[in-house]
Amino acid sequence: MKFGTIGAGTVALAFAREALATGHEVVLSSRRGPDYLVGKVAKLGRGASAATVEEAASLDYVLLAVPWRNVEAALQRLPAWNGRVLIDATNPFIETSPQLVLADLGGKGASEVVAALGPGLRSPQQVSARHPRIMRSA
Repeated sequence: MKFGTIGAGTVALAFAREALATGHEVVLSSRRGPDYLVGKVAKLGRGASAATVEEAASLDYVLLAVPWRNVEAALQRLPAWNGRVLIDATNPFIETSPQLVLADLGGKGASEVVAALGPGLRSPQQVSARHPRIMRSA
């Protein structure tokens, strides 16, 4: 299976290491472009590559792993999802230091907000970035 990532930080890299270790391929992307990811891809090794956000998001399974403040920008300009799966690893924090501050989502769940930003995206699959296996790999 081939996964794309939108974002290439700690969570995306931990996900990539786990996916690669089980025989999958991972295409990392970043708003900075694929050239920025050369070192990260080399460190991940075989099965890892880099692409534009649009290319990574065109895969059937895509991990969204960006800070909450960047979610809207990360999803804008992408084509309709049309059945592709978005794995949402975001958390709706507008501040993380010195303490966690949740965003005001107007009574909606974070996955509802994300779904509204992706044309054709009905229900993103939300995962916890704090899953023990992911954190162990971070």
